[in-house]
Parts: sequence; C-alpha cells; structure tokens
Amino acid sequence: MKVQTKKKLDLARVKEIADEISAKSQMEELDNHFADIEFRICTSSMSICRLLCENIQALPLSIVNRIIDVHDFLILLVPLIENPPWTRRNPSSGSWEKIIDHEWVQIKPVDLLKVTKVEGQLWLCLYHLVAKSEFSSRYELNSFRYTALYG
Repeated sequence: MKVQTKKKLDLARVKEIADEISAKSQMEELDNHFADIEFRICTSSMSICRLLCENIQALPLSIVNRIIDVHDFLILLVPLIENPPWTRRNPSSGSWEKIIDHEWVQIKPVDLLKVTKVEGQLWLCLYHLVAKSEFSSRYELNSFRYTALYG
C-alpha cells in the first residue's frame, strides 16, 4: 500500500517537473542556466580570494595594494557574512537550504550554524586578512572603514 502511494507521488512529481519544463521558453531556460553558472562562479571565487590572502607574502606589492586599498577585501566580505547567498529558505516548503558541492541541500534548522566549504573559505580569507602582518601593517582603519565594519 505504501509503495503504491509513493509511486503515485513520484509520478505526480515527474509530471509536475515535465509540465514546468515544457512551459518554459528557450530564453527562460538560457537565463536560468546563465544565472546558475554565474552563481557557481561567484561561490567558487571565494577559494581564489582565500588563496590570495593566504599566500600574500608571495604576491607582488601591486596586488597587495589592490587587495587592501583598491578592492578592500575586508569590507567586501562583510555583506557575505551578514547575508550569505549560499543559505536560503525555500519559499515552497519553508525549509532551510545551503549550497553543498554546488547543490542546494535541505538542512535542519539546528544545522544552520555548521560551516560548509564555501563558508569555510570565507572565514579563512577573513582570518588571513586580519591575522597576517602584511595586511595589518598596511590596513588603515579610517572612519568609513570603521563604520562599514562595526556599524
């Protein structure tokens, strides 16, 4: 009895997905695909930022200057910590989801504070920005930066 009910639910879900796919135009599919690729690139770029900050002593002074003064990585990371784009609440089911290995995975509310790989990259980048002497000796905490970091 339970097997038949599950099969009916699976068939209903398959039909729902098929209807959803056939209702989309080619342009909508391309837009969705582009947004997915762009999001994957953005989340993957956190590992590049971490590697740059981790190996700052091997980088030329011009790159260090761009990281600290031009792009101000420390202030760039604040919005990612406050409103992480890799955590969302599913509007249809109301459950929490996180990006794990480039897939949205449903998680329990109690596990929201567990750090994923992408979040770990962010926190390691932040650690290197604050702890490395190459950054701390050059980073001037002016009023704009103070307001942005401490609110």
